[in-house]
Amino acid sequence: MSIGSSTDDNEQVLAAALSAILGKSILPESSVSEQSQQHISKISIFDQHLACFIYGKVGQHDTNSDESFMTLYITILATKTTFPCVIECDATVDKLKQIIYEKEGLLRSKQNLIHCGQEIDEGHLLSEYDIQDSSQITVVRLRSMDTDLLVLDKNSLDSKYDYDFTNINDNGKTFTRGSIEYRRPCGWKRFAIRVAGKYDDEIWLGSTSPNQQNNF
Repeated sequence: MSIGSSTDDNEQVLAAALSAILGKSILPESSVSEQSQQHISKISIFDQHLACFIYGKVGQHDTNSDESFMTLYITILATKTTFPCVIECDATVDKLKQIIYEKEGLLRSKQNLIHCGQEIDEGHLLSEYDIQDSSQITVVRLRSMDTDLLVLDKNSLDSKYDYDFTNINDNGKTFTRGSIEYRRPCGWKRFAIRVAGKYDDEIWLGSTSPNQQNNF
């Protein structure tokens, strides 16, 4: 089997898994024709991870402090519904849009967020718009096409670190990553998410040796 076909197969598996988790039909990018490219909305595995799990900054940071979080009140204009959203004080607009997507199923590309009459844009911190605890955010739904397809974003994957542990047994062996014990997913096949450059430091990733990383 060629590397290209193996990668395509992996994308299909991941797209199917993400479809099951979200309850939406997610397609692998390789299966979308060029004619349909203008009608797609990309779904990132990394963004789903950020929105579905509780997490904090990597490294020396007190994630237990309530002062590092705030509660926003999100109103969906189309439905007149409002819900609270707990988010980090230093979060980005992108993160807030992702949470709204997880809660309401409204794609990030179809959201127009308004705070105090001002549109807030992706690529900026919420704090840049003076958004604080108890701030109110209004979501205006942008008009979308019925033919929009949800596609797995390949840029969120790091396939060179995929590794098949299906027939590997680590009994009696110890591995470390960033000086911390790391238990490899024996009995499973690992699909790697692209995390390089997304955190304050990458010490927790451990060795940068290609040979060692391929086995981790």
